[in-house]
Amino acid sequence: QTDGQISTREMNVVDFASGAAGGVAMALSGHWADTIKVRMQTGEGGTMLSTARDIMKQDGLLGFYRGVQSPLLGMIAMNAVVFMSYGGSKVAMSRVTGRDEEQFNVADYFVAGCGAGAAVAFVEGPTDLLKCQIQNGRYSGLAAATRGVLSVNGVRGLFQGFSAVQLRNTPANGMWFGVYELLRMRWATQRGCRRDQLPGHYVLAAGAIGGVAYWGLVYPVDLIKTAMQSDAVVRTERVHTTFATTVRNIYARSGVRGFFRGFTPCLVRSIPANGSCFYAFELTKTAMLQRRKHRVPPLSPH
Repeated sequence: QTDGQISTREMNVVDFASGAAGGVAMALSGHWADTIKVRMQTGEGGTMLSTARDIMKQDGLLGFYRGVQSPLLGMIAMNAVVFMSYGGSKVAMSRVTGRDEEQFNVADYFVAGCGAGAAVAFVEGPTDLLKCQIQNGRYSGLAAATRGVLSVNGVRGLFQGFSAVQLRNTPANGMWFGVYELLRMRWATQRGCRRDQLPGHYVLAAGAIGGVAYWGLVYPVDLIKTAMQSDAVVRTERVHTTFATTVRNIYARSGVRGFFRGFTPCLVRSIPANGSCFYAFELTKTAMLQRRKHRVPPLSPH
C-alpha cells in the first residue's frame, strides 16, 4: 500500500459496508412488490392488481411487508457479500488479464459479476427460502420459519431449491453488474468525467436498468426457484422434488406462460429496488473513502 492508496483489505471493508447499505435500500423500496410477485408465482394470485387487492383486504398495508424481516436482514448480508465478492472478482480479473479496472471492458465486468453471483448464492439461498416460506403463509415470522426448517432437515434444509438459486444467480449477477458498468462508462464518457463523478440520478438510472436486465435474463429460473422454495419443508410432502420435476409441473399446469407468472410485479419492483441499491452503495462508498482522506468527489444528489 502506497501513500494515497487503499489496501485490498480496507477496500473489502468499504465494499462490504456499502453493500449492506444498498441492501437496506433494496429491501425497503421493493418488498411490497416482491410479496405480490411471490403470491402470483405460487398460484395464489391473478393479475398484479387483483393480487394487491387481495393482500390489502386480508392484511391491510402491513400485508405487503409480511416477512420483511428475512429479506431485510438477508439483503444486508447478501448485498454486503455480493459487492465485496464483486470487488474481489475485479481484483482477480486484473491479475489474470494484466489490466487495471480502468481498462476493463463489459465482458470483464460480466465475468466478475458472475463470480460474485455464485458466491452470494450461499447467503441468498437460505434467505430466499425463509422469505418464501413466510410469504406463502407456512410460518408466521422469521424465527418460526428458521426453527421449523432446522428442526426438520437441519442446516441442509436451508438450501432447499439451491440448484435453481445458482442457475439464477450466476448469469443474472453478471448481467446486473455488466449493464450497470456499461451505462456508467457511456454516460461518464458523454459528460467527460469519471464514473464516480456522475450525478446521483445517473446512478439511479443505471441501477434500475441493470435490475431490469437481471430479471429479464433469468425470470423463468426464478419462478422455478420460488416454486421449489415455497414447497413443503418435509421432503415426502413435496410436489417439486427436483429442478426438472418443477419444470414439468409448471409446464403441465400452465404451459409456457406459467414460467412468466408474476413477471410484471417483478419488473415494477426491480426499478426502485435496484436503483436505490446502487445509489445507496455508491453514496456510502464515496463517504467512506472521503473519511479515509481520498480525493473522491461526493456523489451529487441531482
